[in-house]
Amino acid sequence: MAQMKLIMKNWDSYLSELKIEKKQAPITWAQLDLITKAAALKAQGKLDKEREGELMRQMGDVGGDLIAALITDMVPFAATAKTVGVAIGKLWGTYAQEPDKVTADNPVLAAFNLSDGFQELIDDRLEGEFIKEKIPEIEQMAQSAPNTPIPNMDEVIKQWLADRKIGNSTGNTVHNIAAGE
Repeated sequence: MAQMKLIMKNWDSYLSELKIEKKQAPITWAQLDLITKAAALKAQGKLDKEREGELMRQMGDVGGDLIAALITDMVPFAATAKTVGVAIGKLWGTYAQEPDKVTADNPVLAAFNLSDGFQELIDDRLEGEFIKEKIPEIEQMAQSAPNTPIPNMDEVIKQWLADRKIGNSTGNTVHNIAAGE
């Protein structure tokens, strides 16, 4: 009987894990690079139908609605940035701490956004350090690993916390930091 309860508990846990959707951007750094360049052209009034069509062909199976939304979201960052990496870094710096509902309709912005749950659990000082430390890395990703899918920042911060020395220990998790352990 006890064994059956254990099996059922494990099964319930497994089903709960299946329900959790990981945020992952459906595009690579190189594709975001193309979108950022298109956004810069749009900001300058130079994104015509021909260039837009070429972008759609280069983006392959990424949906047109997502591309259009990203171009619009990127215009403020791409218009003034000297490089694509800087524009992406600014985008991430802007959306990292936004409430989840702000980025929910855009899977790329959602991947850059730290989940509200993490923001509640992690000290604001640590969150700020993470963003400050990671922006230069984010700025380089489009050039150093262009065909890599854009990672979920929730997963990146989990690894960052585990590697970071906090309270004379490493191997930290969101749980033990939130609990003050």
